[in-house]
Amino acid sequence: MRKLVSLTSYKFFAVLSVMFLGMLTASWAQTSIAINAGGPAVGAFVADADFSGGATINHANTIDLSGVTNPAPMAVYQTARVTATTGAGTTFSYTIPGFTAGSSHTVRLHFAETFWTAAGQRIFNVSINGTQVLSNFDIFATAGAMSKAVVEQFTATANASGQIDIVFTTVTDKALVSGIEVVGSAPPPPTTIQINAGGPAVSAFVADVDFSGGATINHANTIDLSGVTNPAPMAVYQTARVTATTGAGTTFSYTIPGFTAGSSHTVRLHFAETFWTAAGQRVFNVSINGTQVLSNFDIFATAGAMNKAVVEQFTATANVSGQIDIIFTTVTDKALISGIEVLGSSGGPPPPTATGLAISPFLQGANDWSPTLPDSVWLIVGRSGAKIVRIGGIQQDNTPLDNSNLLHQVDQIRSAGAEPLIQVSRFQSAQTAAAMVNFINVQNGRNVKFWSIGNEPDLHFSGTDDQLAAQVAGYIKSIAPAMRDVDASIHIIAPSMAFWTQTKYFDLLGGADDITGTDSNGRFFVDGIDLHRYGFGSSITRSSVISEIHSRFPSTATLLLDRVNFANQVHNRSGSHALTWSLTEFNISFANPSPNNIAGTGTCSFLNGQYFAEYFKTGMADSFHDLDTWSIYQDGGSCDGGDLGYLGGGSMTPRSSYYHFQMISQYLLPGGAGYLAATSSNSLVSPLSTINSTNIAVMILNEDTVDHTFSVRLDGNAVQGPGDTKINVPANVPQEHADSIPNQSTMVLVFDFSGTLKTKVTYSLTNNQNGQAPFVQNF
Repeated sequence: MRKLVSLTSYKFFAVLSVMFLGMLTASWAQTSIAINAGGPAVGAFVADADFSGGATINHANTIDLSGVTNPAPMAVYQTARVTATTGAGTTFSYTIPGFTAGSSHTVRLHFAETFWTAAGQRIFNVSINGTQVLSNFDIFATAGAMSKAVVEQFTATANASGQIDIVFTTVTDKALVSGIEVVGSAPPPPTTIQINAGGPAVSAFVADVDFSGGATINHANTIDLSGVTNPAPMAVYQTARVTATTGAGTTFSYTIPGFTAGSSHTVRLHFAETFWTAAGQRVFNVSINGTQVLSNFDIFATAGAMNKAVVEQFTATANVSGQIDIIFTTVTDKALISGIEVLGSSGGPPPPTATGLAISPFLQGANDWSPTLPDSVWLIVGRSGAKIVRIGGIQQDNTPLDNSNLLHQVDQIRSAGAEPLIQVSRFQSAQTAAAMVNFINVQNGRNVKFWSIGNEPDLHFSGTDDQLAAQVAGYIKSIAPAMRDVDASIHIIAPSMAFWTQTKYFDLLGGADDITGTDSNGRFFVDGIDLHRYGFGSSITRSSVISEIHSRFPSTATLLLDRVNFANQVHNRSGSHALTWSLTEFNISFANPSPNNIAGTGTCSFLNGQYFAEYFKTGMADSFHDLDTWSIYQDGGSCDGGDLGYLGGGSMTPRSSYYHFQMISQYLLPGGAGYLAATSSNSLVSPLSTINSTNIAVMILNEDTVDHTFSVRLDGNAVQGPGDTKINVPANVPQEHADSIPNQSTMVLVFDFSGTLKTKVTYSLTNNQNGQAPFVQNF
């Protein structure tokens, strides 16, 4: 017999009705099931159920859970169901009933290798409702160690009988699974959540959940509840979560999920000072979803006494992920919270139903090719909003940085708030590449996730595309496994070609020289595919630039995306194993025209900033992992033929490309924004739009040499307003805004969900020529 298990205990409540012959029936659909395969009930995981065939094992190993987000309890990984006999083709299965036919669910399979001590000793396949989702899966190889938890996650559709059917088939030794979760696709949003911060369940308040960081205290003081309307039970105020250490700036937080994005809620924060005996001894700030709601808050001073309850109440809007995020920051001693309530909608304006296409958090990238850049540059890079910085290029391929310089660059990049992407040389031995990973990630504990192999092998290659693909596949298949032997968790990107041609990419992606499959240990050679793109040499015209950003590059991106998806299908790559795609170098030109000035078409031009914005637009629309401009600063910022930096001049002054990069970071991407496919009636007045939990942002690029008037409408209905240009943004907000935009200018408009304009940013060719930054107006 199996019970229903809620996503988290406070979110959903139901009464189980009739149970007959061990099968569960109820008048409502299940939201989550968690099964301890091969073992007894553990926490939210019920005892082994719904299996057919197999046997069980039980190993009391200590399990490393550090590599898994939301792992099962350790005891789940210590037991498992395996095939009853050893050998290829042996199977067991789980058939989990009770879902709505055709409903969509997330399936999380939990594994840990508790017996074998090396890769290749247990290999098996897994299928869900007839579709193979894991091929030649090796727990040890995937985790990188024995007794280390691994979770593989998939999306599955319940069959016509309302079942999720999972079959495990041995390739080598015995197939195995430790735990199974099936999570509903659309659980109902909660109306009220009550959390006993730092303590156990007390009446309607559930035990402490959804926190990050901090420590707990427990003082059995008698609490005066007289000054509070609708106080929590006294026991809630006797426990609390506090910062783990004392001192200004220390923090902890609660991220409470499960709400409707944009929904309005009342947040009640419960406090009592159970330790300090005077005002001024505990002072802290509180923010909710990025807005500071309490400043220099002192519980004792507010309550007027020790051991007296205080409640502070606010209205908050759930973010685009349906979360209420509360951060407590110490000013003096340790920040503290005793209880949190999030109540149902407060009756504010309904949120828009639009949801944007997910945008990679690493979308905005740059290239650092020179170890001689001053450390002061990284503050400027951080202000641009770069989230990934590649240490790569021809120099890094021919003469890689020594390990100490490389380590310094990694630390500087992270000081800018970005993640490094390290290129290993294709001319190095596999052992040398592995030693680089070992030095950075193991010996020095930097845990750099992103790595690439080689740089532009096609640039000076003599031979056919087929011959090139064979050569590239050869060194990737040698180097990548050696790097994974050191750190199985890294994300490897290749082949970093200088030019797109269909033949070489089709050969490498699922073709004759495929690099998207697995090595002898069942590990994928690469995790991502990349390309470089420079639109032009020194011969550039405005019309050719417009054609590149509106037609040629989007067409190439579509071809690459389609072939990446083909390779995913060939190798059953899905979920976390699906290939990513990146543009690891791009700029308007690799050899600037002369003169290369602001009014022109080279890297120093105003037009190049709009070129950057259009490339990021394609990157959002086609779900690129990252687009990395070449480069940060080059040739002393001289605007000569080889200066491709987004900073110029001797003092590293931001160019139009930098400011467009920064405007996207500051106004279009905050708050986990999603891409909206806006349209324009004028091809030379081009919109780029995103939506987050509170705002709709529209960047309008006037790439024309004449002024335009426009009306932008925030839904798909016909634009009624004035102007020669009609823009639609599919945000489902029936409001319009009319404006004008000068020739060769960029404008950013930020609206709230009522359609009210909150921020307007303007940046023009004239601003650029006068050395001015974008002009910001807040309303």
